[in-house]
Amino acid sequence: ALEIAFLTENIAGAPLSFQQRNALYLITREALWNIVKHARASRVTVRLRCDDHQVTLQVEDDGAGFDLSRELGAEAMGLLNMQHRARALDGILTLETEPGAGTQIRVSVPLKSADE
Repeated sequence: ALEIAFLTENIAGAPLSFQQRNALYLITREALWNIVKHARASRVTVRLRCDDHQVTLQVEDDGAGFDLSRELGAEAMGLLNMQHRARALDGILTLETEPGAGTQIRVSVPLKSADE
């Protein structure tokens, strides 16, 4: 069984556009699917936090992790999709992982002002 904790901070009423909400949802879904398919994790924490300037999504698992220096093949497609979605929002996706130490994906997306 996979235990998933979903934590939010300052997200109620956050000025997120439909495109931002949709992309963050799709990134989360892709990250969770990758965890189910590849990580052999028992716990996942999804954090969504908003401050005055950006929204940050973090998905962290306690799974197998992987070596970023090796060729990922078909598994890389999900990571590339997440990176593309983050960039489309002028955001940044970072990935921290190593074999046996789980994986953390973090996406930071700038909030646009009301007049942008």
